[in-house]
Amino acid sequence: MLDESHFVEVKDLGHGAFGRAGIFRHLRSQKQVAVKTITFKNDSELETAKNEIKIMKSLKSEFVVRCYGYFIKENTINIVMEYCEKGDLQQFIDNLQKEHKVVTDEIFFEFAAQLASGISFIHSKQILHRDLKPANIFLSNNSRLKIGDFGISKILDEQNYAHTVAGTRSFLSPEMLQNWTYTEKVDLWSIGILLYILVEQRHPFDTKSEINLVQSITNQDPAPFVNLKNESAKNLILSLLNKDAAQRPNADDILNIPEIAACVEQQKQKYATLSQSLSRVDVLKMEISDNIYDPSTIPKLKGILEELTQILKWTRNQPIIYTVILSLDICDVINSILSDYAIPDDAWNIEIIRELQFLIGKTLPIESVQPVHMKSLNLFSMLCPDSLIKQIIAIHVPQLIIRNLKSRSQEVAEITSQILKNIAFKESNFYQQINLIPMKSALYEAGFIKQLFEDGFVKGITQQVKTYAALTIGWVHNGVVLPEFMNIVVTHLKDIVKQLIGNEEQLQQDSLSALSTVARCKQNHSLILQNEFLQQIPQFLRNVSRPGYPISCLKQFKEDGTINRLTRILKNNSYKDKNINKQAILNLGFIFRAAPLPLDIRSDVINGLKEMLSNSEYQSNGSLLFSIGGLVQCKENHPMLLSSNIISDILSLINQNKGNKIRCTQILKQLFIFGTQETRNAVKQLIPMNIIIQLAKHTDYQVRMNSNEIISWIMHQGVMNYIATLIQQLTDKSSEERGFIAEQGCLQEICQILIRINKHEDGMAAVSDPICQVISLLIEGNPQLVPQYMNKGGVIDQLIIIIEQSQTNEAFFNQIESMRVIANECLDDQLQELFRRGVVKIVIKHLNSQDQKVIVSVSEIIERLIQSGTANLKVGQINIFRNEIEKAGIIQQLVEFYRKEGISSNAKDNIALATAFHFKAYPMPQEYSVSIIDRLKILQQSIDEKISCRSLLAISGLAKFEYNHRFILSNDFAKEIVQHMRNKSQEKACIQALHLVLILVKRGSKETKAQIEQNISSILLKQLSCNRNSEIAIAAKVLYGLQQK
Repeated sequence: MLDESHFVEVKDLGHGAFGRAGIFRHLRSQKQVAVKTITFKNDSELETAKNEIKIMKSLKSEFVVRCYGYFIKENTINIVMEYCEKGDLQQFIDNLQKEHKVVTDEIFFEFAAQLASGISFIHSKQILHRDLKPANIFLSNNSRLKIGDFGISKILDEQNYAHTVAGTRSFLSPEMLQNWTYTEKVDLWSIGILLYILVEQRHPFDTKSEINLVQSITNQDPAPFVNLKNESAKNLILSLLNKDAAQRPNADDILNIPEIAACVEQQKQKYATLSQSLSRVDVLKMEISDNIYDPSTIPKLKGILEELTQILKWTRNQPIIYTVILSLDICDVINSILSDYAIPDDAWNIEIIRELQFLIGKTLPIESVQPVHMKSLNLFSMLCPDSLIKQIIAIHVPQLIIRNLKSRSQEVAEITSQILKNIAFKESNFYQQINLIPMKSALYEAGFIKQLFEDGFVKGITQQVKTYAALTIGWVHNGVVLPEFMNIVVTHLKDIVKQLIGNEEQLQQDSLSALSTVARCKQNHSLILQNEFLQQIPQFLRNVSRPGYPISCLKQFKEDGTINRLTRILKNNSYKDKNINKQAILNLGFIFRAAPLPLDIRSDVINGLKEMLSNSEYQSNGSLLFSIGGLVQCKENHPMLLSSNIISDILSLINQNKGNKIRCTQILKQLFIFGTQETRNAVKQLIPMNIIIQLAKHTDYQVRMNSNEIISWIMHQGVMNYIATLIQQLTDKSSEERGFIAEQGCLQEICQILIRINKHEDGMAAVSDPICQVISLLIEGNPQLVPQYMNKGGVIDQLIIIIEQSQTNEAFFNQIESMRVIANECLDDQLQELFRRGVVKIVIKHLNSQDQKVIVSVSEIIERLIQSGTANLKVGQINIFRNEIEKAGIIQQLVEFYRKEGISSNAKDNIALATAFHFKAYPMPQEYSVSIIDRLKILQQSIDEKISCRSLLAISGLAKFEYNHRFILSNDFAKEIVQHMRNKSQEKACIQALHLVLILVKRGSKETKAQIEQNISSILLKQLSCNRNSEIAIAAKVLYGLQQK
C-alpha cells in the first residue's frame, strides 16, 4: 500500500461510472500520476476495488496503463496509475471531428496493431477487459495506445467462458446483450466498434434508443463506410463485427494481417537497432563508471563522446518512445563523463552539443524532455571552454531550447533558464576580458530576447526561472538600450541586490554584474538609479565580507571599470544633482571596505563623507555610517579619518541623540579592534566615558554589546589587546600552527578571562564574544586540546555558564559556535560527558533565535550529543540517553521546531538525524516517521560522503527495529542503497550501505528480505567480496552467505 502523504492533487478530472479521477503529483519524484478514487461502503466493495488493482498490477506491458498501487483514505480506495498526458482515444476522435480530418491508413493500421498487441497480451493472462471503448484507451506522450480502466474486467474460468453482463451497452457484443455465455471474443467485437468509430467518427449501429441499439447490434449489419476506402481495413472491421463470435478473428489473427504484420515487423526492426544501441551505451556506461580512477580512460573520452553523438543522430527519425528510452541512457553516460572526469581540450565537441540541442529543442515533444536531458546540456554550458560559447550561440542553441521554459516540469524549466544564463554570462565575461568598450551581444542579435522575457520572466514557472531570465536579459543588453517594457527586469535585479528576492550571495553578485552590463548604455542609467538604488548597495556589501576582510568582489569592480566610473563621477562637479557625486562617494566607501582607499581619492572620499555627516539630511542615513564603518576596518585609513575629525562628529551624533546608535558604537568599537596602539589611545581620549556607560544600558542589545566592548577596551585594554592579538595570530593559520600557539599556555589565560566574565567583573561583559572566537580558533582541528577544555571548572564549564545565562534574543553566534566546534572535535565518550553536563538542555532554547546561523549551530550540537548515546552499544540496545531525552521533552521540542516554516535546510537535516539517533533500535512514532525518514533518504544522496554516511548510519539505527522497515524501504529505497554499493569512489558510504542491508536482512520479515534480494544481485555481492577494502569484502561475504540461505 502506498503512502497517501506522498501525493498531492493537481487537477480534478471529474467523475465516471465507477469513481472520481484526478491528476496527482508524487512529492518525492515530482512525477504526475492519475488517481482513480472509488468509494466503498463495506468490505465487499473494498475487495471489488482491490480486484481491479490486482488485475492491473499483473499486467506489465507497453500497451497497458501501468498501475503503481493504491492508498486508502477514509472510506475511499485510491488507485495510483500511469498518467497519459495526451488524453484518451475519445478526445483524439473529437479533435478529428473539430478539425474536419479523418485518420490516414497508416495511423489506422498502427492503432489496430497496438490495440491487437495489447488485447493479445491481456488475453494471454486469461483476463477479459469487457469495457473497451475510446474513453478507456489512452495515449501516452509518444502517441502509443494504452489500454486502461479494468474496473469490470474478469479472469476467465477453466472453460474460458464468462456469464456476467457488464460494460458500456453501445460496445457490447450480441452474445452479451442476449445473455449468452461468451469468451474473449467480446473484446474483439468492442475493438471492431472502436475502429469503426475511429475512421467514420460515428457508431456503426442505430443508437437512437436502447431498444433500437439492441435490435441493431443483434440483427442488422453495420452502417456502410463513408470515410474509409482501404479494403483491407474494411474487411478487418467487418470481420470483428461478425455476429457469430466463433467467426470473429482473435488478437493473433489480426496481428497476421499483412498491413498490421508490416507495422509490427517495422517496430521489431527498429527495436532490434534500439536494443543494439542500448547495449552499446550500457557498455560505455560501465567503462566510464568502472575506470573512474584509471588515467588511461581520459584519452578515450573523445572517442566515447563521438560514438554517443552518432547514436544520438540515429534517434532523430525514430519513434518517440525509442528516442526517449535511448536518449535517457545516453545523457546518463554524458553526465557521468562531465561530472567525473576532467575533459581534455580536444574532446570538447560542438557536434554532440548540436545533437543534444536538436533532441531537446526539436525531436522530443516538450512533455517528453526530462531533467536528465537538460542536465547534459547544462553541464556543457557550465564546463566547456569559453571559446566554445561562440559556436554554441552560432548553432542556435538558445533559440531551440527556449521552448522548454514552457515545460510543465519545474525542474526542466529551471535547468533551461540556467543554461541560457550560463551562455549569456560566459559571452558577457568574454567581452569584458577583451574590451571594456560595449560590444553588441551575439545573443542580442539572435532575436529570442522577447520570447525569453515573456516565457521566462513574465510567465516563469518558478522564482528561479524568473531570476535567471532576468540575469540573461541583463547580460545580453551589453551597451544596448533596454526596451521600456522590460524595465521591470532591472527592478527585479535591484530587488535581488537589496535581498527583497532570495538571499544567496552569488545571485546578488550576478545581479550586480548584470546591472553593470546594462549600465554600459547611458540611456539605461536613470532607470538603474531610480528609487535611490545606490543607497541599497551597502546591505549587499555588508553580507559579502567578514569584518576586517575586503569584499570578495573588489577585484571584479576593479576589472570591470566600476571603480574608474565612480572616480570620474566623484571628481566631476558638473552634475546638477549633487546627490550623484555623494552616491559615488558612498559607494567607493562600500567597495573599499576593510581595504586602503587609493591615495588619489582618499582625501576626497573621507572629506566627502565628513561633509555628509555634518548635514542633518544624512545623519540618520544608515548607508553613510556603513560606508565610514567599512573604511574604519583598515588601519591605513585611520590617520585620515582621525585628522578629518569624523570620529568627533560621530560622538557628537551620539551625544545629541541623533543617527544610528548601533552603527555609531560599532564604528568606535572597530577603531579599537583594527587600530594601532596610537589609534586606540587617540580614540580613548576622545570618548566621554559617561555617555558610553549610559549606552551600555540601552534597550537595544547590539548597542549594549558595542558599548560594553568599548568599555572593555577602555577599562581592560590589556585583556582586549591580548585577545585581539590572539585572533590576529590564529586567523588563517593551519590547525598545527594554532595547536602550537595553544601549547604556549594561552588556555589557562583564556579560562581565567572566562571566570572573570562569569563573576560579572566591571567592564568584562562584552569580552565573551571575542574570547569565544579565540576558543573556536584554537580547538578546531585540534582534538588533543579537548581534555584540557573539559577540566572541572575549565573552559567548557565556564562556557556552559555563559550560554545558560544568555537570552534567545541576544546576538550570540560566537558563543554557540565555540560549543559547536568543541563538539565536533570530541570523541564519543567526551560527547557523552557534554550531554551529562546538560549542554543539550541549555542550548536548545536558542533554536528560537532570530539568527539562522545560531539555529544551525545549535541543531548540530544537539545532533552530535544525541548520536553519542548510540555509540558502542550492544546489539539491540537503545540510546543510553533516551529516558532522559524523553523526560526533558527534548524530542517534542525538536519535532515542533522541524515542522516550522522558514527553517534552513541544514537545521532540518540535523534535527532529522538527531531524531533518528534517538530512536535507534526503537519504533519511531508514525506521526512524523515518514517525514523524518524521507528527509534522511534524500540526505544520503549527498555528494559529501560524510553527510551521506551519517544519514545511512541514522537509518541503520532505525533499521534495528522491524517496525521501521516499511518506512525505510518505501519508494524503492533499496535501489538507492545499491547505488552506494556500486560507487567505487565512496568506500565509506559503501561500507555503511552494506551494514544497513545486513541489518535489514537479519532483522527483516520475508517481504523485506525478498525486496532486498530483488534489488541486490549475487553477482554484485561476489564482486564486492573481492574488494581490496577488507571491511567491504567481509560485509559482502556475510551478506552473500545470508542470501544463499
